[in-house]
Amino acid sequence: MVASFVCRCLHWRGAFLWNAVLIGSCCHGSRTFLCDNADRIRNGTLAQEDGLRDMHIEVGTGIWDERFLALDETTGAYVGLEVKLLEELSRRGRFTYSLNFHNWTSSSTWLEQLQDAIGRFDLVTYAYWFITPERMSIGAYSPYGILDAVYWAVVMEETKDAIDLEEIFSFLTPFSGAVWLSFLGLMVATGLMYRVLEVGRNSEDFPDGPQRSCKCKVWMQCMDAIFQSSGHITGASSFSPRTWAGKILVMSWTWCVVLILAAYTANLASFLVVQAKSQPSFSSLSGAVNKNKNVCVAANSADHDWFRATFPNYRNLIPVAGGPTERARRLREGTCDVATLAKFEYEFLRQSHSVNPNCYMQTIGEPLQSTAAGWMVLNDVTDSCTSLVRDVLGLWLLQMELDGTLRSIVKKSLMPVGNCVTEVNPRESTAGQLKFESMLGIFTLHAVGVGTAVLFHFSSGAPKAVSRGLSRTRSLSSFSRVSPKRDVHEDEVYRRTTQPSEAWEADDLQ
Repeated sequence: MVASFVCRCLHWRGAFLWNAVLIGSCCHGSRTFLCDNADRIRNGTLAQEDGLRDMHIEVGTGIWDERFLALDETTGAYVGLEVKLLEELSRRGRFTYSLNFHNWTSSSTWLEQLQDAIGRFDLVTYAYWFITPERMSIGAYSPYGILDAVYWAVVMEETKDAIDLEEIFSFLTPFSGAVWLSFLGLMVATGLMYRVLEVGRNSEDFPDGPQRSCKCKVWMQCMDAIFQSSGHITGASSFSPRTWAGKILVMSWTWCVVLILAAYTANLASFLVVQAKSQPSFSSLSGAVNKNKNVCVAANSADHDWFRATFPNYRNLIPVAGGPTERARRLREGTCDVATLAKFEYEFLRQSHSVNPNCYMQTIGEPLQSTAAGWMVLNDVTDSCTSLVRDVLGLWLLQMELDGTLRSIVKKSLMPVGNCVTEVNPRESTAGQLKFESMLGIFTLHAVGVGTAVLFHFSSGAPKAVSRGLSRTRSLSSFSRVSPKRDVHEDEVYRRTTQPSEAWEADDLQ
């Protein structure tokens, strides 16, 4: 490769190598005359995609962000998204171009600087321009919106210095307080109800019998029943019901426990994985404004104009000169409580370890305004017919979009390495704390089971009918089974073999 020095800019160091691309001077450019090709396209002698073939166009640009345009110190050539896109477009359209570094100043608005630049160059890149009605009104048209520039409000969460109670007791968050209290109340009530239904008929769970004369043993029986009810949840203990009322109660409680544990387990993981972050006290840009937070926007830009039009009297607005990296840096340092960034800016800054090392950057609220970003061309159809640049480049950019080339180049240039995984905003998560209303169906199901058990307990018809049916079945069987009548005999044998202090009183079994 033969190197040649084409230009040396006073405000930029280094030399440029002659590649397939011509590097222009820092001086003012001039627009190429394209009206002859425009006439040939109109009369059908030249295809639109060949409108720039064998032509040379002047590109006005500047160093805005190293991802878009930067000087490679090793080779002395310019690299970045701009160069990659221009090389692909020049290859397809068969034209050449020169990069001209325009004198971008901060003393005037971007609208005024753009108006000056599009009058000097065939194409104005300078990284990207937001496509707005105000810019189109001065004749600045974009060939194609190559970047998704939907504006978002962005915040930076910080790690908490100490462990707080919310993190320690995060295992309680799947259920609300009302659900936890209702669950504990059901557990106690189920245990006490089980004692009422089984104490006079179940020698396994209540070997002491009703014990009406000894309040201390009644208290111990109640506590044992509650322990069985709680142990039934984890399997540490279980019930051994002897009556149909007790069996219905245990069946109802079992289903209630299964459903509650399933709901708890399904919601638990989403809460335990949340890191200890200090959530901001606002969830949208409007909320930040209402709390008088410091809001950083790009100085003299489209989002600056939008913010001043939306919140005209806001005093804590901080216009930041420079690229989006400067706003992200101030956001990390705490100078800004919230910053406005375009979607593509947020995506590549979020993957940048220098401004987002802990992946705490996130968007809040809804999109602020919907727009796109691209390059700019003067809508000139008479003097130099510069609008032909817009039409031809728009056609080729559309083809690159359809075949996936455009997205591939943008992704490789802006986000070559993924530092942070795909964002999951806790505020937008579908998992939420289960309220009492969400669990009311399960509680109602158990209430129906308890009511059915009580009806069986106070109604003697159903247990007797079941007992007679079981007796007939057992009489037809050749196996020797224990009948309800023999259960009474076994209870008497048990009574004779136990100590007098542990024996049930005769009147308690009536």
